[in-house]
Amino acid sequence: MKCLLCCFDSVGLLLFRRTYGGYPAPPPTILNVLYGCATAAGEHFAALAAVETSDSACTFHVYEERLLLVLLCPNLVRQWEARAALDAVWDAMVLLVGRDALLRPHPELARLLKVVYPLLDILLGSCGRCGTAACTCAHDAALPLGVTTASLEQASEALIEVPGAVEPRPQPPPSRRKHRKRQPPVEQQRGTVQFVLGKALLQFLGQYASAAPSAVFVRNKLAASSPLWDNSIHHKEVTVLGVLLQSLHLALKRDIPVYLPYFIPGENIKPGMIPFRFLTLRLTQQVELVMLCGEAPLLNDLSDAVNFIICTRLTSHDHRVSPRPLAKNSVPGTPSS
Repeated sequence: MKCLLCCFDSVGLLLFRRTYGGYPAPPPTILNVLYGCATAAGEHFAALAAVETSDSACTFHVYEERLLLVLLCPNLVRQWEARAALDAVWDAMVLLVGRDALLRPHPELARLLKVVYPLLDILLGSCGRCGTAACTCAHDAALPLGVTTASLEQASEALIEVPGAVEPRPQPPPSRRKHRKRQPPVEQQRGTVQFVLGKALLQFLGQYASAAPSAVFVRNKLAASSPLWDNSIHHKEVTVLGVLLQSLHLALKRDIPVYLPYFIPGENIKPGMIPFRFLTLRLTQQVELVMLCGEAPLLNDLSDAVNFIICTRLTSHDHRVSPRPLAKNSVPGTPSS
C-alpha cells in the first residue's frame, strides 16, 4: 500500500514517520502543515477527520487526547478504511508499549516506539491482496495486510484447512486377490498425523485452557480457541496478535509481555495498563499454540503438558509413530528463545 504514516505528540513534535509503497517522503514543512491543520480545527472546538485533494487523502485522529496519527494515501482508499488502518496502528502501539508508556515525554517515547516498527511494516507495508512487501500489482489502494473486511466487521480471518478439522478419508476394503501389502502414501500418513495432532490440540483447549485464554494459530490466523478466549479477547486484539506472531523470529517457545488494548482487567483500570504474558509454543511449521496469562503457568510446564498430550494421542493412535518432543529439540537453523 502506498502511504505515509506520521505520529505527533501533544506539542507537535514528530515521534516517527514511515513511508510505504514508494511514497515520496515530504519535507518537514509539509509535516508541520499537517499537524497545523489538526490543531487549528481543535482551537475551534472541532475535530478534523479527513482532507481530500485531487490525488490524495489525509486522515487524522487523536488518541488519548495526546497523540495524533496522520495517514496520507491515494484518494482511492475510502475514509473508513484509512481510519481502520489508524486504529490498527494504535492497537499495535498499545500492544507492545502500553497505554501508560504512551504518555511519556518525547525522547523516551520515540525510543520505545521503535519496537512497533515491524508490526507497522506488516500492517501497512504489505499488499492487502497478494500479501507481499514488494508488490507490483496495479492496486495501490488495496487494504493493508491484517486490516481485512472480516477483521473489521466481525472477527479475524479463520482458516478452513485446519489440521484435524476433517477426518482422513476411509480407505476402500481390500481386494480378495492376493497381492503384496504396500505402505500407504506419504500424504496419507501425514494427513493422519495432522488429524491426531488437531484432536490433541482440541483436547488441550478443553481440559487445560480453562484458567487462561488459549488459542491455536495456523499461518498466523486464528484457527481454534477456548471459550475463555472467545469471551474475553476482542477481535481487533486477535488481529494484532496475529500480526505480532508474523513479525517475530521463528522460535519453539516464547514468553513476551503484551498489553491488550481492549481487555478490561478490573474495575477502575483502563485497557492496556497491565501487561500479560503472551506464551507461544510452535508445534509445526505453520501451527502455534498461544496463551495469555499472568504469573502462572510457567512456560516449561505448559510445554511439558502439551508435549505429553500430543505424544499420548499419537502413540495411542498408531504405535508405529514416534513422536518428537516439542520442548527439547530445536528447529535447525533457527534461534530459540
